[in-house]
Amino acid sequence: MDMESPVVESTTWQTLRSRWSEVINRAALGNVQFELTFRGGAPTAVLMSVARWEAGQKLVPTGEPLDLTAGPAKTDLRRIREWTQADAHVVLTRYGKPEVVFAPVGWVIAVERASQGLAGG
Repeated sequence: MDMESPVVESTTWQTLRSRWSEVINRAALGNVQFELTFRGGAPTAVLMSVARWEAGQKLVPTGEPLDLTAGPAKTDLRRIREWTQADAHVVLTRYGKPEVVFAPVGWVIAVERASQGLAGG
């Protein structure tokens, strides 16, 4: 049983920013958990930091406040890019059902749709 997610070809940072908007908008429907995994030659990805994004539009990876929805997203994405320099994987999870949106150079972003939280608005 491989827990492999369908990976999309890497995209440019401009496209990445656009995709993030969609991801964040969808995430606004409920709590979203961002998992930053780091794999440097290891057989399995090691969880490096976990962040949560709530309706308040606040992403807090590695304990540092980050806002991907306000102001120039480039600045925020730049920080994430620093983490990706070491072949990191960013996984956006939601309710337990991963769904890959796009895979920028060196990392993967997966979005989980509400599978259990669909009951009731």
